[in-house]
Amino acid sequence: MGKSIEPHWFVSRPYLLALTLLIGLISSDEAWAECGEVVGQFVDIHGEVETQADDGGDWASATLETSLCEGSSIRVGAQSRAAISLINDAVLRLDENTTMRLVNIIEEEEEQSLLDILRGAIQSFSRKPKKLMVNSPYLNGSIEGTEFVFRVTDDESTITVFEGVVLASNDRGEVAVRPGEAAAAGLTDRSTPRPARVPNAIRPRPDAAWQCAVSDSTCSSSADSSSS
Repeated sequence: MGKSIEPHWFVSRPYLLALTLLIGLISSDEAWAECGEVVGQFVDIHGEVETQADDGGDWASATLETSLCEGSSIRVGAQSRAAISLINDAVLRLDENTTMRLVNIIEEEEEQSLLDILRGAIQSFSRKPKKLMVNSPYLNGSIEGTEFVFRVTDDESTITVFEGVVLASNDRGEVAVRPGEAAAAGLTDRSTPRPARVPNAIRPRPDAAWQCAVSDSTCSSSADSSSS
Protein backbone atom coordinates (compact mmCIF):
# COMPACT_ATOMS: atom_id res chain seq x y z
CA MET A 1 0.00 0.00 0.00
CA GLY A 2 2.71 2.44 -1.00
CA LYS A 3 0.42 4.81 -2.84
CA SER A 4 -2.18 7.08 -1.33
CA ILE A 5 -5.50 5.32 -0.85
CA GLU A 6 -7.50 8.32 0.25
CA PRO A 7 -10.82 8.79 -1.55
CA HIS A 8 -10.98 11.42 -4.31
CA TRP A 9 -14.22 13.01 -3.17
CA PHE A 10 -15.99 13.91 0.01
CA VAL A 11 -19.14 15.69 1.09
CA SER A 12 -19.14 17.66 4.32
CA ARG A 13 -21.12 16.70 7.41
CA PRO A 14 -23.48 19.77 7.22
CA TYR A 15 -24.40 18.88 3.64
CA LEU A 16 -25.26 15.30 4.53
CA LEU A 17 -27.26 16.44 7.54
CA ALA A 18 -29.26 18.66 5.20
CA LEU A 19 -29.95 15.63 3.02
CA THR A 20 -31.54 13.80 5.94
CA LEU A 21 -33.89 16.74 6.49
CA LEU A 22 -34.93 16.61 2.83
CA ILE A 23 -36.26 13.10 3.31
CA GLY A 24 -39.34 14.35 5.10
CA LEU A 25 -40.06 16.84 2.32
CA ILE A 26 -40.37 14.22 -0.43
CA SER A 27 -43.86 12.87 -1.10
CA SER A 28 -43.87 9.47 0.59
CA ASP A 29 -47.04 8.36 -1.23
CA GLU A 30 -45.30 8.68 -4.62
CA ALA A 31 -41.85 7.54 -3.58
CA TRP A 32 -42.99 4.35 -1.89
CA ALA A 33 -45.66 3.07 -4.25
CA GLU A 34 -43.81 1.41 -7.12
CA CYS A 35 -42.90 -1.96 -5.57
CA GLY A 36 -44.00 -4.32 -2.86
CA GLU A 37 -40.92 -3.98 -0.65
CA VAL A 38 -39.51 -0.47 -0.79
CA VAL A 39 -36.23 -0.08 1.07
CA GLY A 40 -35.23 3.50 0.31
CA GLN A 41 -35.60 6.66 -1.73
CA PHE A 42 -33.52 9.25 -3.53
CA VAL A 43 -32.93 12.50 -1.67
CA ASP A 44 -30.56 14.10 -4.18
CA ILE A 45 -29.92 13.58 -7.90
CA HIS A 46 -27.54 15.47 -10.18
CA GLY A 47 -26.95 14.41 -13.76
CA GLU A 48 -27.51 10.92 -15.15
CA VAL A 49 -28.81 8.47 -12.54
CA GLU A 50 -30.59 5.21 -13.42
CA THR A 51 -32.15 2.25 -11.64
CA GLN A 52 -32.76 -1.36 -12.59
CA ALA A 53 -35.26 -3.75 -11.00
CA ASP A 54 -34.21 -6.89 -9.16
CA ASP A 55 -35.31 -9.09 -12.05
CA GLY A 56 -33.10 -7.21 -14.52
CA GLY A 57 -34.50 -5.54 -17.58
CA ASP A 58 -33.81 -2.08 -18.94
CA TRP A 59 -32.22 0.71 -16.94
CA ALA A 60 -34.62 3.60 -16.31
CA SER A 61 -33.86 7.24 -15.50
CA ALA A 62 -34.35 8.00 -11.81
CA THR A 63 -36.08 10.96 -10.18
CA LEU A 64 -36.69 11.89 -6.56
CA GLU A 65 -40.00 10.02 -6.85
CA THR A 66 -38.37 6.76 -7.93
CA SER A 67 -38.80 3.96 -5.39
CA LEU A 68 -35.77 1.95 -4.34
CA CYS A 69 -36.89 -1.64 -3.95
CA GLU A 70 -35.26 -4.70 -2.45
CA GLY A 71 -32.71 -5.84 -5.03
CA SER A 72 -32.70 -2.58 -6.99
CA SER A 73 -29.49 -1.56 -8.74
CA ILE A 74 -28.39 2.07 -9.05
CA ARG A 75 -26.08 3.43 -11.74
CA VAL A 76 -24.61 6.94 -11.65
CA GLY A 77 -23.12 8.33 -14.86
CA ALA A 78 -20.10 10.48 -15.53
CA GLN A 79 -20.11 13.94 -13.91
CA SER A 80 -23.21 12.90 -11.95
CA ARG A 81 -24.00 12.04 -8.35
CA ALA A 82 -26.84 10.94 -6.11
CA ALA A 83 -27.80 10.45 -2.49
CA ILE A 84 -30.19 7.87 -1.08
CA SER A 85 -31.85 7.28 2.26
CA LEU A 86 -32.58 3.71 3.34
CA ILE A 87 -35.23 2.36 5.69
CA ASN A 88 -32.56 1.68 8.33
CA ASP A 89 -31.87 5.46 8.37
CA ALA A 90 -28.54 5.10 6.57
CA VAL A 91 -27.69 7.92 4.16
CA LEU A 92 -25.40 7.05 1.24
CA ARG A 93 -23.80 9.45 -1.20
CA LEU A 94 -22.91 7.95 -4.61
CA ASP A 95 -20.03 9.35 -6.63
CA GLU A 96 -19.95 9.55 -10.42
CA ASN A 97 -19.47 6.30 -12.38
CA THR A 98 -20.85 4.23 -9.50
CA THR A 99 -22.91 1.05 -9.79
CA MET A 100 -24.33 -0.57 -6.67
CA ARG A 101 -27.13 -2.95 -5.62
CA LEU A 102 -29.40 -2.95 -2.58
CA VAL A 103 -29.22 -6.67 -1.88
CA ASN A 104 -30.93 -6.95 1.50
CA ILE A 105 -31.89 -3.82 3.44
CA ILE A 106 -33.34 -4.42 6.91
CA GLU A 107 -35.15 -1.75 8.90
CA GLU A 108 -34.28 -3.09 12.36
CA GLU A 109 -31.12 -1.42 13.70
CA GLU A 110 -29.80 -4.59 15.31
CA GLU A 111 -29.84 -6.46 11.97
CA GLN A 112 -27.15 -6.15 9.28
CA SER A 113 -28.08 -4.90 5.81
CA LEU A 114 -26.25 -5.98 2.66
CA LEU A 115 -25.02 -3.84 -0.26
CA ASP A 116 -22.99 -4.71 -3.35
CA ILE A 117 -20.77 -2.08 -4.97
CA LEU A 118 -19.48 -3.08 -8.38
CA ARG A 119 -17.60 0.11 -9.25
CA GLY A 120 -17.30 3.72 -8.17
CA ALA A 121 -17.58 5.02 -4.61
CA ILE A 122 -20.11 5.47 -1.84
CA GLN A 123 -19.86 7.66 1.22
CA SER A 124 -21.95 6.80 4.27
CA PHE A 125 -23.06 9.24 6.89
CA SER A 126 -25.65 8.42 9.54
CA ARG A 127 -26.59 10.02 12.81
CA LYS A 128 -26.57 6.61 14.50
CA PRO A 129 -24.18 3.69 13.91
CA LYS A 130 -25.47 1.28 11.27
CA LYS A 131 -24.70 -2.36 10.66
CA LEU A 132 -23.87 -2.84 6.99
CA MET A 133 -22.10 -5.49 4.97
CA VAL A 134 -20.63 -4.07 1.76
CA ASN A 135 -19.36 -6.55 -0.82
CA SER A 136 -17.04 -5.61 -3.68
CA PRO A 137 -14.91 -7.54 -6.20
CA TYR A 138 -11.73 -7.53 -4.09
CA LEU A 139 -12.68 -6.57 -0.54
CA ASN A 140 -15.71 -6.90 1.74
CA GLY A 141 -16.51 -4.71 4.71
CA SER A 142 -18.58 -5.51 7.80
CA ILE A 143 -19.39 -2.07 9.15
CA GLU A 144 -20.51 -0.85 12.54
CA GLY A 145 -20.26 2.90 12.37
CA THR A 146 -21.48 6.13 10.87
CA GLU A 147 -18.89 7.46 8.42
CA PHE A 148 -16.87 5.61 5.82
CA VAL A 149 -16.01 5.69 2.12
CA PHE A 150 -15.89 2.54 -0.01
CA ARG A 151 -14.22 2.93 -3.42
CA VAL A 152 -13.93 0.32 -6.18
CA THR A 153 -11.81 0.62 -9.32
CA ASP A 154 -11.12 -1.93 -12.03
CA ASP A 155 -8.26 -3.43 -10.04
CA GLU A 156 -8.69 -2.40 -6.39
CA SER A 157 -11.19 -1.95 -3.56
CA THR A 158 -10.53 0.52 -0.71
CA ILE A 159 -12.31 1.27 2.57
CA THR A 160 -11.55 4.50 4.44
CA VAL A 161 -13.06 4.95 7.91
CA PHE A 162 -13.89 8.25 9.64
CA GLU A 163 -16.06 7.05 12.52
CA GLY A 164 -16.84 3.54 13.71
CA VAL A 165 -15.08 0.27 12.89
CA VAL A 166 -14.98 -1.75 9.68
CA LEU A 167 -13.91 -5.39 9.53
CA ALA A 168 -12.30 -5.63 6.09
CA SER A 169 -11.93 -9.11 4.66
CA ASN A 170 -11.20 -11.18 1.58
CA ASP A 171 -10.43 -14.85 0.96
CA ARG A 172 -6.99 -14.42 2.57
CA GLY A 173 -8.12 -13.03 5.93
CA GLU A 174 -9.58 -10.03 7.75
CA VAL A 175 -8.49 -6.93 9.63
CA ALA A 176 -10.18 -4.22 11.72
CA VAL A 177 -10.02 -0.74 10.18
CA ARG A 178 -10.48 2.11 12.67
CA PRO A 179 -11.07 5.88 12.35
CA GLY A 180 -8.34 7.56 10.34
CA GLU A 181 -7.32 4.28 8.69
CA ALA A 182 -7.91 2.67 5.31
CA ALA A 183 -7.51 -0.83 3.92
CA ALA A 184 -7.18 -1.96 0.31
CA ALA A 185 -6.98 -5.15 -1.70
CA GLY A 186 -6.77 -5.64 -5.43
CA LEU A 187 -6.29 -7.75 -8.49
CA THR A 188 -2.51 -7.83 -8.23
CA ASP A 189 -2.34 -7.88 -4.42
CA ARG A 190 -3.84 -11.16 -3.19
CA SER A 191 -2.59 -10.81 0.39
CA THR A 192 -4.60 -10.22 3.55
CA PRO A 193 -5.82 -6.59 3.71
CA ARG A 194 -3.83 -4.42 6.11
CA PRO A 195 -4.88 -1.11 7.66
CA ALA A 196 -2.82 2.01 7.03
CA ARG A 197 -3.07 5.43 8.62
CA VAL A 198 -4.52 8.14 6.36
CA PRO A 199 -3.48 11.48 7.91
CA ASN A 200 -5.98 13.61 5.97
CA ALA A 201 -8.92 11.25 6.41
CA ILE A 202 -9.98 12.30 9.90
CA ARG A 203 -12.78 14.47 8.51
CA PRO A 204 -14.33 14.83 5.06
CA ARG A 205 -13.30 17.74 2.91
CA PRO A 206 -15.78 20.52 2.11
CA ASP A 207 -18.46 20.37 -0.59
CA ALA A 208 -16.24 22.25 -3.03
CA ALA A 209 -13.81 19.35 -3.04
CA TRP A 210 -16.29 16.96 -4.69
CA GLN A 211 -14.27 16.88 -7.92
CA CYS A 212 -10.86 17.43 -6.29
CA ALA A 213 -8.32 14.65 -6.07
CA VAL A 214 -6.60 14.41 -2.70
CA SER A 215 -3.21 14.09 -4.33
CA ASP A 216 -3.83 16.60 -7.12
CA SER A 217 -3.76 20.38 -7.15
CA THR A 218 -6.34 20.63 -9.93
CA CYS A 219 -9.97 21.01 -8.89
CA SER A 220 -13.22 21.55 -10.70
CA SER A 221 -14.40 25.02 -11.59
CA SER A 222 -17.06 24.81 -8.89
CA ALA A 223 -14.39 24.26 -6.26
CA ASP A 224 -12.37 27.19 -7.56
CA SER A 225 -15.32 29.53 -7.58
CA SER A 226 -16.49 28.57 -4.13
CA SER A 227 -13.10 29.25 -2.61
CA SER A 228 -12.83 32.70 -4.12
